Amino acid sequence: MEFKSLESVTDRSGYNVILYGESGFGKTYSISTLPDFSRAVIIAAEPGLKTLRDNDMPEGISQIRTLVATTYDEFDLAARLIRDNISTIDTVVIDSLSKVSERILTTERERTTDARHLYPEMEGQVMRLLNRMLDLECNLICICKQGMANVAGFDKNAASFPGRQLPKNLPYEFDYVFALRQREEPDGTLTRCFQTQPCPVYHAKTRGNKLDQYETPNWKNIFNKLNN
Repeated sequence: MEFKSLESVTDRSGYNVILYGESGFGKTYSISTLPDFSRAVIIAAEPGLKTLRDNDMPEGISQIRTLVATTYDEFDLAARLIRDNISTIDTVVIDSLSKVSERILTTERERTTDARHLYPEMEGQVMRLLNRMLDLECNLICICKQGMANVAGFDKNAASFPGRQLPKNLPYEFDYVFALRQREEPDGTLTRCFQTQPCPVYHAKTRGNKLDQYETPNWKNIFNKLNN
């Protein structure tokens, strides 16, 4: 063991973010705002990517590489494949981490006879997969469903996962938690935004002071702000 500088301990290439929101608010659509499609990978756990084909998408979005994973073994294989090709990857998007958890829970239901072990086993598998992804030197965006969770003693809108422990524990693994929500502007118009800081109704968090409480839902702009 040896002493290290603070910079060397905290130096990590990339940011890890949970993005949650209601169905149809544009969580998957936000992938179309990534800064470099050729260096992005999507791990798709549900058939929601049609959004990126049916709308007027930016030129080059077809360059995004996609891995379809519907079982724990496939998720594990996807993580290994990304690790082996990390030099070609800037951003990984898991769409969605909620669905990953649900699929693992379904698999465990089929082979776990003791119900007491069902949720702990599912939670352990999700955390093992996630830790592999968080160790990678790239941006990690985990898209999640929206639900209600108890956050520091208060019930709030938050990222939704099966069981009781994942909704409480997973956000602690991330530096950023954004709520994709609809907000009324002073002139009465409704706009979509990333809420980056908490309020009594929505759970969110951010590191440092580079982001405003409400940001335009554009990943290129978000990463530019964080890098400056």
